[in-house]
Amino acid sequence: MNDATKPAARAATAAEPMPLFKNFPALAAKLPHVSLGLFPTPVQKADELGSALGLDRFYIKRDDLSGAVYGGNKVRMLEFLLGGALRANAREVVTVGYAGSNHALALALYADRLGLKCTSFLLPQANAHYVRRNLLACYRHHARLRACGNYLTLVCGVLGGLLRATVQNGTLPGFIQPGGSSPLGIVGYVNAGFELKEQIDAGLLPEPDRIYIPLGSMGTTIGLMMGLKVAGVRSRIIAVRVLEEIFASPWRLRRRTRDTSAFLNKFDPSFPKLDCSLESLEIRNDCLGGG
Repeated sequence: MNDATKPAARAATAAEPMPLFKNFPALAAKLPHVSLGLFPTPVQKADELGSALGLDRFYIKRDDLSGAVYGGNKVRMLEFLLGGALRANAREVVTVGYAGSNHALALALYADRLGLKCTSFLLPQANAHYVRRNLLACYRHHARLRACGNYLTLVCGVLGGLLRATVQNGTLPGFIQPGGSSPLGIVGYVNAGFELKEQIDAGLLPEPDRIYIPLGSMGTTIGLMMGLKVAGVRSRIIAVRVLEEIFASPWRLRRRTRDTSAFLNKFDPSFPKLDCSLESLEIRNDCLGGG
């Protein structure tokens, strides 16, 4: 790897406030947060891949390096979601997903590191190596795994699990939405938009024309779209669907954007209430395979 393709060095130290909090200090005092990851994640210029695609400016934002133990996009969200569980004095967190859920694995791992119990209610998923790996890793980090055959058993299982956890622990558990994509979790990727703006201003990369990300539970897309817009970055986001539209539709995306904007404005009225137009977003539907 030559100097041009090495990941850019991280400029921030652990003591520095996150970029969102620098711009909106009132949020730092009011939002729950626990430090889990390694931020800012570096930006890497991928010359060979860019050349193969006919691009002379092709960069990768290395969110796979967001955690020393387990990276990926869920770490940003869990810093806020698990911070909220700790602030509420929860002793257990509960979530739902599919059998190979990366979100369930990230939650199990980081909850375990914070001394929180974790229960995941999981729907069937086609078998694959990563599905087995994720299930075994969840088990290794002391997660309670509950298989649910369909949505009805999932709902009944979650309700029973919340009741059990409350009785056993003497306090309400923290319920973490699928993928962590609640307004509180989405704040993690609002901050990512401001983080990218700082890296652009520092000359680590030019302002991107297009940013490609997966569209699953929508939290990454919504947070990044909001953060970039408020930070003044004009990049167009290309969200490539990895789940069926019933789970990630434009109307759901607009509603959750509105909810997250109102959530942040409630804690800091200087944070703008964003309209729900999606002019800076393109959803790609042509890469989702069957099954």
